Amino acid sequence: MSTDNLYQRVIEVYRRTGSVKKTAETVGTTLVRAQRILITEGLWSSPTSERILDLYRKGKTVPEIAGELFISEKTVQAYLPYTRTDKGYGGDERSTDAIKSEEYRGRMHRAAETQVSEAAMKMEREEMSDKFKGIRIIKDSEIDAARRANDKRIAENSKQENLSEFTTEELYSKHMVKRPEVLKLKLALDMKYVGDEEMEVLRKYGKVEKGITREILVPSSITLHALNYVILRAFGWQNGHLHKFSLPKEVFQKMTGGKNKVDKHGFVEYDGKFKDWVKLCGLYLRYPCEDFEDLYWDDDYEEGQSIKTWMRKKYTGPYRYKGEWEHYSNANAAANEDMMEHFLGNVPIQEMMFDYQGGMDELLERIPLIELMIPEGIKDDPAVYDRIKFLIKQQEEDDKDHSVLPVAHELTYEYDYGDGWEVKITLEDCYYTKNIFDAQRESGLSGAVVMPVTDKQVLADMTAFDKNNQKLSKSMALKVATVAMKKRPVCIALDGMSLMDDVGGIHGYIDFLRTIHGNDPDEREDMKSWGRWMGWTGRMNKPETLL
Repeated sequence: MSTDNLYQRVIEVYRRTGSVKKTAETVGTTLVRAQRILITEGLWSSPTSERILDLYRKGKTVPEIAGELFISEKTVQAYLPYTRTDKGYGGDERSTDAIKSEEYRGRMHRAAETQVSEAAMKMEREEMSDKFKGIRIIKDSEIDAARRANDKRIAENSKQENLSEFTTEELYSKHMVKRPEVLKLKLALDMKYVGDEEMEVLRKYGKVEKGITREILVPSSITLHALNYVILRAFGWQNGHLHKFSLPKEVFQKMTGGKNKVDKHGFVEYDGKFKDWVKLCGLYLRYPCEDFEDLYWDDDYEEGQSIKTWMRKKYTGPYRYKGEWEHYSNANAAANEDMMEHFLGNVPIQEMMFDYQGGMDELLERIPLIELMIPEGIKDDPAVYDRIKFLIKQQEEDDKDHSVLPVAHELTYEYDYGDGWEVKITLEDCYYTKNIFDAQRESGLSGAVVMPVTDKQVLADMTAFDKNNQKLSKSMALKVATVAMKKRPVCIALDGMSLMDDVGGIHGYIDFLRTIHGNDPDEREDMKSWGRWMGWTGRMNKPETLL
């Protein structure tokens, strides 16, 4: 592949995947080369790359930058853009995604964020308007006919069994005596592209046995918004990049009427109709707005705070979400306006992904986890998608946010689209607790009960059961009861040391481990200094102290 072809191919694949790692793997080049091309084009950046670029523009040499930032010269070179004399590489135009990432990382400068985000939103609106100039105007009679057909279809469906009464409570009541209070999650880092030799490095230096995983207990009421901070803390990241939660692609496709077609790069095309996405927008899915002040309403970290203590406050209940754009009344209205303004109803979702900067499959973060996930061992209900149609109809008649129905056994969490971190979230089990009043009521006895006085006594007197109504061991019951009472997640098992931001994804982390255990003393010390600067301790956490 020629240099020019490689350059254009990297840009093309990155625009589709949003991941440097996946781009490098798809194109068949190194992570560093793909990264440098994207930096040159303004499509990707990180705090490290921006610090390096700032010093480079001020006339600093590579050795000077390395010395000032306590990193190796090799690292500096990996983050420098190509110049116009380097095989023709160059480019000045920055993408909206790059601007968005930069603005989020500058979260302590809210005034500047608002100004730039408003400009970005205006630019996006203008680009969308330009795209659809000259599109065929749909006649009012055609719209009326489509609406009549849709009303007739809804009326026919209403003659069937009343599916709208299916709730989260109903799903769990089939399997459990009480509604779950605590969920057991497995968080597994995506390592499908890690080879045997790289895996050996992780085993030798990263304290990894099978994979980089965490098993945690969380309150069933935890929102995705709070779970984000749990995941950040569990893996050692520090909230310096964008993230998102999404459903498995096959579930997203079923909900939007897609056929699970695969494109020439091996990626599933979202071929459902835009109108079906609009119906879910504000119910399950986010409207991809650019209102930074709203999206990051609780981004209040101040320099000097303990990052661990700050995050702990974020993932300890009671849980709330104060952003306005996640409410159905705002999100769905905006999506409907886009559809009606440009007659986009029958346009495939895939064609709209670029206009919305690839955020059309993001889940609402105000939703409690228990309303989204089905535990392993509980079968999917094939009627759930019909029930969602009724839920959509109910929601359309009421601006108040409705609860949703569990649809997936696992979710995907993505963090730092450049480094390409991806975590699979699986709901392994769920638990409920019983106290001394429950025990007395079940035994049929009456009379006075000696009440425990302290939290410790309350917890010690509680029993806990899993989704199969099997009693848990005393030690596990205590952990479950503690999470239920204190509304704070705990880690019960982990595999692998903590990671860090801006290391270059899993492959960059492996190179980092190789370097700090390598034979070059200068490079080794430079990399260790950089790691400490990024918050990496090199120590293996104990599960009970991780969160």
